Amino acid sequence: MIIYDLYIDASLKFKLRNQVLPILPSLTEKRKFEVFCNREIVKELIDITLFLSHHSLAFRGHCEKWSDSLRGNFKDLVELVSNYSPTMAPYISNLKNKNNKTPVVFYNMAETK
Repeated sequence: MIIYDLYIDASLKFKLRNQVLPILPSLTEKRKFEVFCNREIVKELIDITLFLSHHSLAFRGHCEKWSDSLRGNFKDLVELVSNYSPTMAPYISNLKNKNNKTPVVFYNMAETK
């Protein structure tokens, strides 16, 4: 009976391994693609930063909400680049759709100082 149980366990492990192994390459491929996209976004943000600093332009504006018409040089350039960049566009649209409220914990920390 013990040999039979070991055989069942071994056959189940074999079937599970055959089902799971094809998934692993797709997971690593997805991870590599995400890393590539993140690197491209960071490169574009660094290029925008270097452009503004090279031309001695201010980064921020008076109002910095995504809904404002004038958001400052940095956000305006990010918006411009996202119109032409396939990697930056989904990232910026996710930022705009997020609810960017500051957590209550931050206010509590600010009051204690």
